[in-house]
Amino acid sequence: MNVVNIIFRFFDFFVIIGLIVYIMKKHVIPMVEKLLQEYGIFISKLEADCQKIQEESLSISENIQNQEHNFQSLQTRFEIWRKKCDERLSVQKAEQQKVDELMQERFLVRSAFIKNDFALKDQLPIILDATTKNLEQKYDGAEIQKQYIDELIQVMKEQS
Repeated sequence: MNVVNIIFRFFDFFVIIGLIVYIMKKHVIPMVEKLLQEYGIFISKLEADCQKIQEESLSISENIQNQEHNFQSLQTRFEIWRKKCDERLSVQKAEQQKVDELMQERFLVRSAFIKNDFALKDQLPIILDATTKNLEQKYDGAEIQKQYIDELIQVMKEQS
């Protein structure tokens, strides 16, 4: 009996091993292969995503560098524009100062002219009276009048 028992035990052992091998071949190996395929697909997708992210990162980096270059260019242009504006402002201030000085000079000249005009208007009648009296006294005699007319005729002959 022992031998039959041992044979059945071997037989049970081989049946269990066969059953395990059968289950492994039918269910576990295909499932593992399927998992490995899915894992391979997952890894390839991850690699593709990683590659895409690296490309996008490189593109973003290049875009940032281009924007930085554009910013530097705009900043340089702005500095040049600001310097030109400052120069233009200083030129305008100098021109305005010249205009102000000329206006001040004109004001002074006109003020002097107006003062002289008022003085002339006030003094002109007095000067005319005095001059008229002096001329009347100078040319009061007939002899002096005749001499003046002769000199005047002589000057007119010389001019013509």
